[in-house]
Amino acid sequence: MNTIKLEGTYKKVLTFMGTGGELFNDDENNEIFKQYYNYLLKSNFVTETIQYKLIMLFRLLKYLKTNNFKLKTISKKELYDYIDIISSMNYSIIYQEHIKGNLKRFLNWAYQNNHSKISGDMLLPKIIIHKRNKIRTYYTKEEIIKLMSVIDTNSLCGKEYFLIISLMCYLGLRISDVVHLKLSDIDFNENTISLIQHKTKEKLFLPLIEQLRYLLIDYLKNVRPNDCELDYIFVTRKKPYKHNINLKRRNYIIRNYINFAYNIIMQINIPLLLPFQQQTLLYRQ
Repeated sequence: MNTIKLEGTYKKVLTFMGTGGELFNDDENNEIFKQYYNYLLKSNFVTETIQYKLIMLFRLLKYLKTNNFKLKTISKKELYDYIDIISSMNYSIIYQEHIKGNLKRFLNWAYQNNHSKISGDMLLPKIIIHKRNKIRTYYTKEEIIKLMSVIDTNSLCGKEYFLIISLMCYLGLRISDVVHLKLSDIDFNENTISLIQHKTKEKLFLPLIEQLRYLLIDYLKNVRPNDCELDYIFVTRKKPYKHNINLKRRNYIIRNYINFAYNIIMQINIPLLLPFQQQTLLYRQ
């Protein structure tokens, strides 16, 4: 069976979006990739969505190139083979559906621009959505306490991760909104947080509850560089200071802490106390 080459995909796409250049050793695929990139830019997708769609496209074009297929002459069977390979990989069902959705969108664009004789609607008239995979999961208060109690807040990284997870747990913020949070979004006098959501671009007003207020103060005083003039809260700790956008891609940290909490703490019958509860007592003294 044909294979899909995944090595270096993310880095290559990120470099292309930053500095341009060529990803393939043939003009045809390079031109298709650049044209679709321009189409996505004009469609007003956020940067992360464009990056995600380009990664999907890069894998498809790389697959075609590796197996000596041409987009202009490719058959439905060869495209279905590609989908079969995707389905056989260790991806969740919902992620496979996202891949199919992006493939359908790209092929519709390619068909309209005379790059393909097969449109996405011809190949995938209807993508079956597995609704059970979209059921939102949640954690109980006790589970969140167990999760947060295993984070080592004595280290700088621990303090940073603890603040990030706290903002997500207490306010229900997306990781993208947390990482893009700015100093100007926080009003310590009124105890409020106001931000433009990164994904929806909608305005959001939230209370700066006492626990988060102390965590933010602790982070700004003891972790974030004091001489950094950037407005972003989460910045790199070494000069030249930059917005630490890479934190967005560290969702695995939360998963690791969850696994650690369940594997260690749930097996031991010990009283649990959130680190911020201890810190609150110290601040009140």
